[in-house]
Amino acid sequence: MKLLNTERACTIALIACVILILGCRNKESAPVASPTPNQSEEQTLNAVREIAARILEVDPQSIDVDTPLSKQKVPADEVDAVDIIIAIEDAFKIEIKEEETGGTEHLADRLTVRKLAELVARKKQGS
Repeated sequence: MKLLNTERACTIALIACVILILGCRNKESAPVASPTPNQSEEQTLNAVREIAARILEVDPQSIDVDTPLSKQKVPADEVDAVDIIIAIEDAFKIEIKEEETGGTEHLADRLTVRKLAELVARKKQGS
């Protein structure tokens, strides 16, 4: 009987995770100004800030570009950090590899908007 309850709890937890992930995906559907190939560092920084703000559902000006995503006024969790990276990849038509962000563990603690914008700038220069 206990095993059955554990299996049921795991199934419910799995369904809740899927719902959460799908809900986060819906945040990405809001329009963001399309980045241009030759945009300045400041424009890239602002575009990344807007993406982070949209995912975190806050005003872009409330995002401190030098503060880790997990330490913002509305802190990002690991799922938010991954959603921000995916939205950046989509917006800038780039691929950000796991090793470029230092792995997935404590991602929101390590990443800042400025670090992400610098990564985008390096990627865009290389293409």
